[in-house]
Amino acid sequence: PAALLMMVSRIVIRTMAMHLKSVTDIFEQTNFELERRNRETMFVTVWMGILDLRNGHVDFASAGHNPPAIRHKDGTVEFTKCKPGLALAAAAGTRYKPQSLDLAPGDLLFLYTGGVTEATNAEEKLFGNSRLLIALSESGNRPPVGACHFVKGRSDEFVNGAPPFDDITLLAVQYVG
Repeated sequence: PAALLMMVSRIVIRTMAMHLKSVTDIFEQTNFELERRNRETMFVTVWMGILDLRNGHVDFASAGHNPPAIRHKDGTVEFTKCKPGLALAAAAGTRYKPQSLDLAPGDLLFLYTGGVTEATNAEEKLFGNSRLLIALSESGNRPPVGACHFVKGRSDEFVNGAPPFDDITLLAVQYVG
């Protein structure tokens, strides 16, 4: 059922994005469509942004998703300032807050699912936010795919073969300018 909700959510979001201009409108309409048919009382977290390729400005919203991280061109890393709204399909009439950030040329926007930071080793310790930021920093100037592989490798080393209990997805986008 969870995989089916994810696929339906993806389809509805893509459809709404073809017809609506703002991320908040997309989320609110998607939430309406998902929530009214949500007999299983499931939900889905989503982060979505629209990047202006001319200037690096990103308009975004969060529906309960982990905040993305940014690896700046100078190598510093930080989590974005992001106020998460309620997950999609969780409650009727949910409103989402429009948010924005600006990427400088060379900045890498790094998105991930909770399975990355919640990856657990045999001692039941989490990979966590700190290790994620350290791994992203240590990924150096690797391009997006390389940064994703590097962070995933660090997570795999940390869990040392312990089975995952949640999905692990990584996505990185580098603003060239």
